[in-house]
Amino acid sequence: GFLKKQYQDAEKLHRDGHQSAYEKDASFVYGLLREAWERALEEVLLGGVVERFRPGVQTQQVAQIADITDDDCNTLNAAMAKCSKWLPGHDQAAAARAEIPEPSVLKADIEALETWVSDIRKRRR
Repeated sequence: GFLKKQYQDAEKLHRDGHQSAYEKDASFVYGLLREAWERALEEVLLGGVVERFRPGVQTQQVAQIADITDDDCNTLNAAMAKCSKWLPGHDQAAAARAEIPEPSVLKADIEALETWVSDIRKRRR
């Protein structure tokens, strides 16, 4: 919900012709989206078996992650790489610098995370 609200704020800037402000906000949203993918990896795909900063591994839960597919991993890797293109602090060569996507693409990228999480949860029910 928070990502969608941030998207709506950015989209309004774009719609109102404030391109520079939109790009700043969209870059921020992509940073949040990348963090959300990281959290989804930890909590959904790995089902809490391994968590950052937790000293132990939940070996009793390892069977629940036996269904991880190449598609799960490919989707995650592609999304993380895409989000990283616009993170502050990830300097890119000027020739490789990607333009901030239009609002419809940003919205689709947020929805892709929702779908990925939903599909994994459905599969595990």
